[in-house]
Amino acid sequence: MAGIFINYRTGDGDKAAELVDRELVDVFGEDRVFRDRRSMPEGTNFPPALRAKLLDCTVLLVLIGPNWLTIRDEKTMERRIDTPGDYVRVEIMEAIEHHKIIIPVLLDTPFPEEEEMPKPIVGIRDRQAAHLRAGYSHHDLPILVERLKEFVPEAKKKRGENAGRTEIKIRNKRGATSIYGGATYNEGRSGQINGDL
Repeated sequence: MAGIFINYRTGDGDKAAELVDRELVDVFGEDRVFRDRRSMPEGTNFPPALRAKLLDCTVLLVLIGPNWLTIRDEKTMERRIDTPGDYVRVEIMEAIEHHKIIIPVLLDTPFPEEEEMPKPIVGIRDRQAAHLRAGYSHHDLPILVERLKEFVPEAKKKRGENAGRTEIKIRNKRGATSIYGGATYNEGRSGQINGDL
């Protein structure tokens, strides 16, 4: 089944992952969007479940925040990204190996330099990146959603659902608040259009 797998670093992109997940579920449906903490119930044997979901997806979204590379394991003090069993690293490697569509999503940070990244995943630097900026999710998320619609079908709306969506759109035009990165931002209609995705 066509679907979207959200890859993120705990401690770096949690809030952004929740924000992206909510938006994508609204457009594509719960069964076509995978985020570990929402999608896997208690007791799930998550290593094989993660792999199965990843192999079943069409698109891997890699959320990259300012600390994506630098967060370290508390015991070994190694960068988590350098650890062979690191889930972020393993999921990206699997996606590269199985020729999945990979979209890096930069969270208020530039793309890490090639020499900073582990060789097995450096190939994601060849992908055009999307941006998700704190305070501009009203602008950046719709661009990402439109791109994803090229690969994943939208969920069929039940009768009456559009009324709620219209009300949300009207509020957004007036300015709405959203939580991203642990802070609350007022989403106005201003903002630069970025050159990437």
